[in-house]
Amino acid sequence: MSAPTENLIRQLVGSRSFDRGASYFENGRIHHARRQGELLKARCYGSEDNDYRIEVRLNGAKVLGGHCSCPVGEEGTC
Repeated sequence: MSAPTENLIRQLVGSRSFDRGASYFENGRIHHARRQGELLKARCYGSEDNDYRIEVRLNGAKVLGGHCSCPVGEEGTC
């Protein structure tokens, strides 16, 4: 089972959100990341240092959907 590519994720969420997420990851703001079957879960220290919950549901290399508890993450594309 292959994972979604960076390009596929960038297309799904848009370049701005992808770049922001990459920056958060590179700066250690993503924590408690884990995979539970086809579900990816993590927590993120957001721009206001709030701790947000992130979930992404996969089907092989396809992203089925996601959710983030941040103000712009309701559709999983923050």
